[in-house]
Amino acid sequence: MKEKTLTTERFTTRLLQFMAEKGLNNEQLSRCAGISSTAVGNYFKIGSIPKITVLAEWTSKLGINANWLLTGKGEMIVGSDDTSKLEQNTAVDDNALLKTLINTNSRLVAENAELRTKLELLEKSGKGQSTDALNAFGDGIAAHTLQRKTE
Repeated sequence: MKEKTLTTERFTTRLLQFMAEKGLNNEQLSRCAGISSTAVGNYFKIGSIPKITVLAEWTSKLGINANWLLTGKGEMIVGSDDTSKLEQNTAVDDNALLKTLINTNSRLVAENAELRTKLELLEKSGKGQSTDALNAFGDGIAAHTLQRKTE
């Protein structure tokens, strides 16, 4: 079985095709990824392949499908087939993250209220015990930090 490899000729052909589709020149393509126009020129002249960070910038800012650019598989523009699946997965992840943040925030608000109550009680018990109150408050913060590190 013959192993398929990335050929720079096919890569540059697809990159040129994308640039023509979007009406981009070397300068515009380079600015988008924060690289020199010479670097883009080298993709065509000497057959170099961009770093993954450059591909990520192009995907993010221009919508090119890096898989298509490198292999020819899939659609040229991100969004034709894969975006709806990605958006659904992101929405699920965002919802789970939001629930976690809300739960954590609620827990921290309750802990803060409890610590404030303890501090107020300690302060009311006498002026000479302000240091003890601060130490107790600090102990509560330390215990909370330790608990968060073990979770």
